[in-house]
This record gives sequence, C-alpha cells and structure tokens, in this order.
Amino acid sequence: MPEDNRTSSARYDGEPDTGGDFTDEFAAIVYDDIMRRVNGQTDARLYDDGIMFVKYQLTLSCTVQRIGESHGNYSAEMLYILTHPTFDEPLCEYASGIGSTAEEAIINGAEQFTAAVLLSIFSAFDSVGECSIVSEFAGRTRTFKCSDDPAVYVIGADFGGEPDMFGYIKSELPDYFGSKNAYWIKLYAVCYDGKISGEVRINGAVMFELSEKLRRYAMNWRDKNSFHSEKQFVLLLDKEPSGDVNCAPPELVIDITKHAIDLFTDVTDDESERRACAKLKELCGMWTQLTAEMFALIPDLFTCVLLGVKQGDGLKLHIGDALVKLKRSQLRDFGYIEQGVIQYLAENQVPDELAYNVMCMGSVMDAVSTAVSNGAELERIGIKELTAFLPGNYELL
Repeated sequence: MPEDNRTSSARYDGEPDTGGDFTDEFAAIVYDDIMRRVNGQTDARLYDDGIMFVKYQLTLSCTVQRIGESHGNYSAEMLYILTHPTFDEPLCEYASGIGSTAEEAIINGAEQFTAAVLLSIFSAFDSVGECSIVSEFAGRTRTFKCSDDPAVYVIGADFGGEPDMFGYIKSELPDYFGSKNAYWIKLYAVCYDGKISGEVRINGAVMFELSEKLRRYAMNWRDKNSFHSEKQFVLLLDKEPSGDVNCAPPELVIDITKHAIDLFTDVTDDESERRACAKLKELCGMWTQLTAEMFALIPDLFTCVLLGVKQGDGLKLHIGDALVKLKRSQLRDFGYIEQGVIQYLAENQVPDELAYNVMCMGSVMDAVSTAVSNGAELERIGIKELTAFLPGNYELL
C-alpha cells in the first residue's frame, strides 16, 4: 500500500547517525528555509546548533540523515529534534523530500516539516486552552491544552466528509496520559485499493488499540478504492507543568535495556537470575524503580517483538498486593524500554537458545506456547495487557 512518508515519528535514541560529512552544509540550508518560512510569525534566531524560537523557548536542531539519487531525482531524509524546558524528552520527527537537486529535496522536506509539524507546535503554545483534555493519574488532576483547531493534511481523492481524526479519538486520550508535561500525538490513516490502515503514536510509540479505532474511522470514508491519506500532529501541554522528576534520561534507559537483554540471555536457573538482577541493579544505580520495571517488562516485550505477538495498550501492574491498571503510555519509561528491545533485536541475531532464556523469564511465552499447542496460529495470537509484578515499595512516577 502506498504510504505518505514525508514525515514520520522518531524515537529518541541518543546521537543520530549523521550519514556523512555533508550534514552541516545541508543543515544550514534547512535552517535558512525554516527561518524564511516563520519570518513574521515568531522571533527565530540562529545559534551554533540550530534555531531558537524565543517566544516559545523552543530549540530546533536538524541532521540530514541521507541523500539519495536515482535517475536524476534526489531524495533527502532529515531528523529534527525539538527541545523545551518543560519537555520530558526531546520531540523527534523525521521528514523527507524529493527534488531535481539535493538542495531542492532538502528544501521540500523542510517545507513539509514546517507546515505539518512546526506550525502545529506553535499553535499548541499559542492556544488559550479552549481545546483541553483533563486526566487523572497517581492522585493528581492534570489539564492539557492543545491547538484549538489542529490542522489535518490530506492527500488523494475526496472521501466525502470533513477530516477529524483527533476529534474521533479525543475522548480516549485521558486514559493514556500519565505524569509527563507534554504528549505528542501523531495520527495517520490511509486507504488504497480497498485496503485501510490507521496508526496512532503517543510520544513516538505506537498505541495499538487507538490505531485500530482510527482504522474504524477510515472505514467511514466514501471511496476506499482510490488513494486517500490523512495525517495530523497534535501537541498537548500541561497547563501547570511539574518540576523535574527523578528519572533516568531516555537514551540511558534504552542503553541499559540492551545491556539487560545481554544479561538475561545467560539466565537458565534461579542462581543465574539472581546474578542478572544484581548486575541490572548496578546498571540502574539510583533509579531503583527502573530496575523493577526492566526485570518485569523486558522478557515479555522481547517475546512480543521477536515472535510478532499482537499487543494491546494495557498494563497490569501488581505492586505488592495491589493491582493497578494503566495504559503503556502512562508508565514513564515504558516507551524507552520498548525501544531498547526493538533496537536490540534489529541490531543482533540472537541464537534460539539464548532468546529462549530471555523469553522464559516472562509469562507471555507460556501463554503463546499454550495457544499454539491448542491449535492457534502464531500470527493470530494477541496479548491485550502485559502483566508486571513489582515490589511493594515501587512508586509510580
């Protein structure tokens, strides 16, 4: 199915691969183009590593990841990283463009990023809060403001209605918000030749149940045989952002996750499991809640990613004798742990016997084995909620 790949969510995983010595030269083209496009809308200033949008205290940096050429046409892929004093993590987006020259491809990509992403972010900061979402988490009520009229970018045939993806899922979102100060929502739906798909990401991580709901939204389109796509970006900001939370940086969580998997591949009995847990505690240091989360979640996430087990958005946390039900986006480090697992499996060919050691530490492997032995096909097996057993002194952050 054709896909509109001009912008796509990125997960923050440390320093990006620059892709070549041309990066600084081409990044300067990006900055010049963005400065020109936002001129008059906000006070933007160039600095050594990018652009500062003074009004919003927002900084932007860009690396050109790839330049390609085929039959005289050029393509460019760029990674944009935005930071703000109240953001819990950098906001990262890829954007791509095509053109008859490398410079034209870069400029076209910058145009798409500015229109689809950057102006959406400005709109959220400028919002007076008429469009807001109220959520409850860990005993605190939070009110998130967003753009009063988030734009939708439509490509393709007329579908016979007014696009409103955000409005379609908005009522579900309070259940997905935790203690972070900002939530970056990306919605994408597409149909072509009768095939329909939808995807919802929150802070870069796919939300499977929301994605299925968005697919049902696209089922209402009038013409499902012609190509039609909709993309929408929405930034939600806590009206009363909290101070710093004592959490490990995202890139460190991802790195520790990869080391943890290496430790878990050697777990074959109770004694080796205790040794792995002790080493994991050393890696996590002062972040004791991270040790508990990794030990509880990594084996089952590893199983789901490796075997392609479908997942829901739910989490069941057994904290001592208490049961707490959440969405995965509400657990601060969940997305980073998941990203670490995905990256590890993309970077390593894990021998079957070592992968088995990791999977046997969790409960999903038993559920999958039972389902398969009862005649279920692996590709049809799904886990609605992941379960984690955590110590009684564990605290939600």
